[in-house]
Amino acid sequence: MNTELLSLIADLSDRVASLTDDVERSVSDLHVHERTKAMSDGVFAELEQIVVQSRQIVPASTEFKQNLRYMEERYTMESERCIHEALARKQSGQSAVVEQYAAKPDSGNDSEFGDNVDLF
Repeated sequence: MNTELLSLIADLSDRVASLTDDVERSVSDLHVHERTKAMSDGVFAELEQIVVQSRQIVPASTEFKQNLRYMEERYTMESERCIHEALARKQSGQSAVVEQYAAKPDSGNDSEFGDNVDLF
């Protein structure tokens, strides 16, 4: 019985060693995070080049910055919804123009951000 038990333990030890080697080999081949980082670094560098080239063509002016701030203040999810609804009406043959919504009364408990919510 001792011989049989020693044989089973030796076999089990060999299998554990083999499994350990397989796991170590598999883990050492995992480089997804490194490939993803390299790819995102490359994309980021290309985007930076686009920004540099864009600024050479059209430098950022004070007027541009003010227009951007104005759009940021005015463009809300509600305005986007209205645009999409108008396009859908136009596609279905209806008039894209509809009666404007009445402005919501000031509730007095609006947050500092108003109706604007940044999703990203």
